[in-house]
Amino acid sequence: MVIICAVQCASVAGDIATNIDRHLEWIEKAVAGGAQVVFFPELSLTGYQPGMAGELAMSIDDSRLDVFQQCSDEHGLLIGVGLPLRVPLGVQIAMAWISPGKQRRVYVKQTLHPDEEAFFVPGDASSLLEWCGHKMSPAICFEALQSHHAKAASRQGADVYLASVAKSQGGIEKAMSYFPSISKQLRLTVVMANATGHCEAFEAAGQSTAWSVEGQRIDGLEAAGEGILFVDLAADGPATVP
Repeated sequence: MVIICAVQCASVAGDIATNIDRHLEWIEKAVAGGAQVVFFPELSLTGYQPGMAGELAMSIDDSRLDVFQQCSDEHGLLIGVGLPLRVPLGVQIAMAWISPGKQRRVYVKQTLHPDEEAFFVPGDASSLLEWCGHKMSPAICFEALQSHHAKAASRQGADVYLASVAKSQGGIEKAMSYFPSISKQLRLTVVMANATGHCEAFEAAGQSTAWSVEGQRIDGLEAAGEGILFVDLAADGPATVP
């Protein structure tokens, strides 16, 4: 049994310290529900704020991330948090993936939305997270709706697709149409964690959802409000927690 938790949360714009504290509260709820994996929406530590990303950018070795390593070590968790990452060429949209007793891994968004190109530079490497007998592929927002990304993950052997997003209602409607078809075509369990609340130029629409390898909706959260979607990969019987 592997339980994946997709956290649907609102971030305080630019307030990394407060957002870290709130992330830790969500992680404790995930642990109470038996989680082995917990991940958050796109740029969750800062909020989806492209215009502020330059001043908020972090390194993967930032000491503020140490608390997540402590949680990972204590509870045996794989944890994924979103952050703007400082690199020599600029700033990237990234996720820090933290697992017990291991060096932090970073996954960087490879395909940017055109609106993001003024603020960020893309990554150029895919990544698989091998955990509890599964191969999990991270994906970040816009690229998660580009079929080449999921197909590349499938070719590498992924069986789980973890989509960390910050999408408006229009974006979520596209996701609800796209993910069932790609999950069935590629035999991927898809778990999407969307933000909720105010982002820089839109309102995130929530509705975090999971789809089975048959392309069937397993379960999902409501549009409004924060919560956790629990997805049991073995029993295929998720539950939601407000």
